[in-house]
Amino acid sequence: MNNKIFISGRVTGDDHYIQKFEAAEVTVKRYYFFDQHGGKVAASTGRFGYEVVNPTTLTFLDLPLYHLPWSVALVVCIWNLIRCSSVYMLGDWKQSRGATIEHKVAKLFNKHIIYQVKPEKQF
Repeated sequence: MNNKIFISGRVTGDDHYIQKFEAAEVTVKRYYFFDQHGGKVAASTGRFGYEVVNPTTLTFLDLPLYHLPWSVALVVCIWNLIRCSSVYMLGDWKQSRGATIEHKVAKLFNKHIIYQVKPEKQF
């Protein structure tokens, strides 16, 4: 099991998606680490935490994903998600066409899925 976690949530139509994903990244780095079977062990200060894959910071051919067509950005996200052991689903994932597809891919590939219970902060 690798120690990577992909963050998935609504981007399109959310003017504050960058701040939302950054807050989620901080939360994951600070609070989660898991044993080899995906069971939560304890809170972490980052020392044992996940390497977070934040889709808002991904690039393709040196271009940020927001400069690419939606379908290309989704393929880049799915490729990165597949390389992770876990997925952190933000609370608004059901309102996102891309995040619902990412959720289906995560289930298909038997990824450990963590659902955000409470948003970190409303922007």
